[in-house]
Amino acid sequence: MNYPKSMRAVFLGLVFITGIFAQTQDGPDPEQLKLRVVSRHYDDINEKARWEISADYPDLRLKGDIGAAKFNALAKSLVMDGVLDFKKRMSELSAEEIGHLPEGAGFYFETGYSVEYLSESFVSINFSKGEFSGGAHPSNHSFTLNYDLKTDRVVKLSDLFLPGSGYLNVISKICIEKIKDEQGENASNEWIEDGAGPREENFEKWNVTEQGLKFTFDQYEVGPYAAGPFEILVPFEKLRSEMGQTELVKVIYQPSAVLEPEDDRFMCRNGLFTSYQGTFSIGRVKMAKGEKIGRAYFYEDSDTCPKGEDCRLKSYVISGDALIVAAEKDGFYCAWFQPKKGSETVGWIRKHELHISPADPQPDLSKWLGTWESNENDLNIARSSVSGGVTVKGNAFWKGLGDNIHIGEVDDAGSPNGNTLTIGGDDQYDCRVKMTLFENLLIVSDNRNCGGANVTFDGVYRKKR
Repeated sequence: MNYPKSMRAVFLGLVFITGIFAQTQDGPDPEQLKLRVVSRHYDDINEKARWEISADYPDLRLKGDIGAAKFNALAKSLVMDGVLDFKKRMSELSAEEIGHLPEGAGFYFETGYSVEYLSESFVSINFSKGEFSGGAHPSNHSFTLNYDLKTDRVVKLSDLFLPGSGYLNVISKICIEKIKDEQGENASNEWIEDGAGPREENFEKWNVTEQGLKFTFDQYEVGPYAAGPFEILVPFEKLRSEMGQTELVKVIYQPSAVLEPEDDRFMCRNGLFTSYQGTFSIGRVKMAKGEKIGRAYFYEDSDTCPKGEDCRLKSYVISGDALIVAAEKDGFYCAWFQPKKGSETVGWIRKHELHISPADPQPDLSKWLGTWESNENDLNIARSSVSGGVTVKGNAFWKGLGDNIHIGEVDDAGSPNGNTLTIGGDDQYDCRVKMTLFENLLIVSDNRNCGGANVTFDGVYRKKR
């Protein structure tokens, strides 16, 4: 077809301009082309019926940012089926039943997941589900999804083993021994042997990991509600003869894309800071020669930070501000600044900008006493009848959507050992809280057994004036 000269000129011009853009446009982010799992979220709330939903589910992106369509549809449906069932049951509640809820309480449904194993051929996901839809206490359950990406199908536990190998007997024996050992003197042998006996239905919740097969037992399955859930790892070497060298086993043994977790000391984040296992120190901003007020900026914590370009944040501290200092990395200190009012700032600060001093190793008992606060959490420390001892009482809160509030509390006694104080029971299900005193700041971490879901006393507390 012959176009007029003017149209040919316009067409050629557009081609030329498009070519320029194609040459100058940035290429795709390499991170977006890797094999990875992207988290998707669904939430809903009904304030009148006093319920809320918060559901996370995985979306698998193959190399080249291609969605794993069948796996993703299945993973989403497993979660959303639970959402729909919860909504249906909520719709059947009467106004009278809803009215029986305590003030400030609400029904809820929430899911989360962890990627236990990921390779180009195989993915293993562990889902957790928490729910309160009435009754004496919330319920927590788990379910798993193991998927062969090469054949696009769900994998059953029996698919991993040779026919007639007796694999259930081997797995059952190992799980029973480990659960009895973990439960100790409170173990109910009959309960454990029934819930972890060599029957297929007892081992439906399983995952592939780098080290072996992990089996999850929910509350009530191998013990009472108070015993909690159990996760038992059965190493691959214990199952070598039963697994043989089937094609599926060869698929699983391909290199996994799950990275080794970073050392917590080098992850400068709010959630990890107070659980740091090293030595904390006090940091104060140095004042450079000629300065009236010293200033030190925070740097963010990410793959290329704190040393990379554009890592510096707008937040900073000035001379006179006291910070809690934890790990050091690449010429930076990980620091927590707790202002007198408002939320904390956590990040990396250049080492040469801080003067570091240790905590008082033997603070006077009076330094501990008083009411300590971190956001809405509080701890009240008072003298006890025991010489050198104290009592500790406190409350912690986690607020969800709407009027959904989870609470926790501590009420115990102990004696400081230097500048640390630990209270709580010795059983693995007891609440335990560790406190470290730094002048007018108190670093607090717990074992996540001190209240409802998501409740923790973790934080840096200031003494209330």
